[in-house]
Amino acid sequence: MRQSTIKSELAGLLLLLLSFAAQAATPDENLVELPNGLSGELPGMEHLAASLSHEASRLEALLTMLVVDHLLEDPAASGQLETRWQDERAWLDQLTARFPHLPMRSSAMDPAAWFVLLELDQHQISPTTLVSPQGPDTTVLIRQLFDRGDERLAAALLPEVLMRLESRSTRTWQDLLSRAEEDDHWLALVVRIDAGLA
Repeated sequence: MRQSTIKSELAGLLLLLLSFAAQAATPDENLVELPNGLSGELPGMEHLAASLSHEASRLEALLTMLVVDHLLEDPAASGQLETRWQDERAWLDQLTARFPHLPMRSSAMDPAAWFVLLELDQHQISPTTLVSPQGPDTTVLIRQLFDRGDERLAAALLPEVLMRLESRSTRTWQDLLSRAEEDDHWLALVVRIDAGLA
């Protein structure tokens, strides 16, 4: 009986090894032709998760995802992607330099904002985004953040936007990878970002 158990376990192990060998022999669907004639695999969600989970790389990863999110919203960005990337990152670096330590905070934690909301509710007045603790939509805040007309306002918005962006960064990363599969400009940006986040 023990020999039959060992034989069945060996047979199962052999089948497992054969399935791995078959997977290794078939071309990987994630392999793409990278710029400069290289081929490789697009970085997955684990790359972003690793960067966001380490304290040393977290801020850099969030700033990177913020620029990516902003560029993905602009349909004209593809043609001038490298220049726009450098300009927008320089802008965020300039805003970040205003803080000795960049705080991560949300207006949703502000007790005064919730008090205003309760007062409005008592008078059956529907709150607008200007008085709601959640504030305006994240897309609106990102647009204001990249408006170079008022650096002080942009710097004040940065902690709030970074906190909000963290929760949607996985969707932004997926959108970036989808765009990279269709457009070589975006693919080159993914390679650059992956090298920076590694």
